[in-house]
Amino acid sequence: MKRIALLGNPNSGKTTLFNALTKQKNKTANWSGVTVEISRSCWHDTHSDVEIIDLPGCYSICNSDTSGSPDEVMAADFLLENQVDCVINIIDSSNLSRSLYLTTQLIELGTPIIVILNKTDLVTHYDINVKQLSEKLANTTIIQGSANDSQSIKTIKESIKKSFTAKTGNVQKNNLINYSKNINTQLKKIESILVTRLAESFVSHKTLALHLISGSKPKFITDKYLLEQSNKAHEYLVKQEKVDVDIIIAQDRYDFIRKALTASMIRKEQNTINKKTDLTEKIDRLLTHKYFGIVSLITILYAMFAFTINIGSSLQEFFTTIGELFFITGTQKLLQVIATPKILQTFLVQGLGQGICTLLSFVPIVFAMFYSINMLEESGYMPRAAYVTDRLMRLLQLPGKAFIPLIIGFSCNVPAVLATRTLESKRERIIAGLMTPFMMCNARLAVFAIFANAFFPENSSLVIFGLYFTGIAIAIITGLIVCHLILPGKVQPLIMELPNYQLPKQRLILSRTWSQTISFCYRVGLYIISLSAIISILSSIEIKLDSGNLTALALIGKAITPLFYPLGITDGNWAASVSILSGFAAKETVIITLSQLYHETSNIVLAVPYDFFAYATQTIYDAFFDLLPFNSGVENLVPTVNSFNEQLKFHFQTSHAAAAYMLFNLLYMPCISTVFAFAKETNWGWAIFSMSWSFTIAYTLAMLVYQVTQMQLKLIFILAVLGLIVLALNILLAKSVAKRNQGGAYEFN
Repeated sequence: MKRIALLGNPNSGKTTLFNALTKQKNKTANWSGVTVEISRSCWHDTHSDVEIIDLPGCYSICNSDTSGSPDEVMAADFLLENQVDCVINIIDSSNLSRSLYLTTQLIELGTPIIVILNKTDLVTHYDINVKQLSEKLANTTIIQGSANDSQSIKTIKESIKKSFTAKTGNVQKNNLINYSKNINTQLKKIESILVTRLAESFVSHKTLALHLISGSKPKFITDKYLLEQSNKAHEYLVKQEKVDVDIIIAQDRYDFIRKALTASMIRKEQNTINKKTDLTEKIDRLLTHKYFGIVSLITILYAMFAFTINIGSSLQEFFTTIGELFFITGTQKLLQVIATPKILQTFLVQGLGQGICTLLSFVPIVFAMFYSINMLEESGYMPRAAYVTDRLMRLLQLPGKAFIPLIIGFSCNVPAVLATRTLESKRERIIAGLMTPFMMCNARLAVFAIFANAFFPENSSLVIFGLYFTGIAIAIITGLIVCHLILPGKVQPLIMELPNYQLPKQRLILSRTWSQTISFCYRVGLYIISLSAIISILSSIEIKLDSGNLTALALIGKAITPLFYPLGITDGNWAASVSILSGFAAKETVIITLSQLYHETSNIVLAVPYDFFAYATQTIYDAFFDLLPFNSGVENLVPTVNSFNEQLKFHFQTSHAAAAYMLFNLLYMPCISTVFAFAKETNWGWAIFSMSWSFTIAYTLAMLVYQVTQMQLKLIFILAVLGLIVLALNILLAKSVAKRNQGGAYEFN
């Protein structure tokens, strides 16, 4: 199987091309650091099977040039340590000088390379002579096109086929750049050692020699003599040139790039210059302003949340109706007709059917949230949000781009934790990873939307917006405590590309949003089936007690409910305690568990609201079953309507208890998937601290919210003191972890 590597600077269009070649739907966005791990997929050509590898965006494949972020290091290591038949280098045509730095390194590898000049529509001041540029780059194949254009993709595919027959190790390409006399002398010395001590290599020996004398240490090179001689060469060059070797090499590269561009770029007349850049500058005067930028960010976030809640809530009843008709009423009638055992009916209708029905009510809210975030990403606003928050993030001793994982956390905390890989230091990645679980993800949003509509129907958008900012505030407080008391350090200056604004492509956004929503439903569906089985089994097991019979699930719920008395949960609402346990598996299952347990404890199944659509569909169902010859005497197990909102109000009794419950669910332990992701990115010591810290904060704040409304001042004081003591113990735990791991072990495979 042939192997092709896609590589380019962040935000160059690399993942868009990967999706076009493989028909996959990997995440793409208009900000750097989207691809934080290697993606692989097969493109089945008529002649051969081809594996296409989407590497993380980077500016250099020399580790001494990289920022130190794991995604850049991984891309560099992969190309040096693995055999690749062809490299496709995607270039941002609007920033050729910077983009070609990586291109010159890739050409020197000796591997066949295809250069794609992407985003040519953003080039405002010049035209590119592709033929002349190709000649300057050692006759490298260059295609001027777009990753979104079908004709360009066809041309790229043809070029890939031709590259498989190209010869590697071209002398002209290895000698692409004329380095200084001292550099060349040391290069030849190290290259000769490589020839004898590293006979087999996937890249040219000159490339490896350049890496070694610049101070980079590829992982696969372990020869002590070679490393020793490389260090001596590096020290000699530093002594002779009075400057770091990588700076000398970079200057030589940029001298070559400047000459190549001078010969191949034709400036446009002033009256033909595209005004898109000017428009971007005008918009940025407001959106990135020192003061109005923060106001704009808050306004944009509020608009995003309001859109999500209003659009999602307006469609929620429609999706719920569909679910009730097909998975509750229809399923129940069908099971009765075929004389299914009662226990199986209970599981399929009140368990699985009720869970699916609740999941369907999530769909419009989740879809609207994914759509909103994709709009922000595609428009180019995401890096502006990082720029605007840079000053605030520096209070946490973090760079502004640490805000990007927090924004990603609004959709899901797992990719948010993975996105911390784009940060330069281990310390920054740990702090950002501890902050991300406090961001209200789509799963929690779906839960709170139902609670807010039940208890705060007039102000549901405002309540959810308040929860969002509560999560952000707690994340900031957590960051302040960790960076000042546990992991003090200095932050690097923010260096981030601000791409031009662009009109979001609705077809691409809708396709990506649909894919994300389907993925969400599939993942939650697995939890629904598992939880439904567990709940049904535990609910069918009765345990005899002196006070009467209780199901095993009720016994568990009543046993842990006293722990949540201070939060306003009563013995009669033990289902709320059980849902907290299920929420640790996945936050969206909180509502699903409540829905199932409330309807089991009250022996009520959601009935169908008879609006026009529901009435028409119900009529079809009735007509169908009336035609069946064995339909006589079918028992109707669906009593009169008793909505889930009414069940919530009945069991929580007051809006104060509901508010405390919502706050607790916002802040307490992240879902198990997030915990495992964070443990993998750092270690289990930090993951345990994250769970303990978030649970303590959630419990303390939720308790204060409820008890203040009940005016239990003495109890408030006692519990607040206990909460502070536990928080202090958590800080000591984190200090112990930091000391034992010297800032947190970070392993990246």
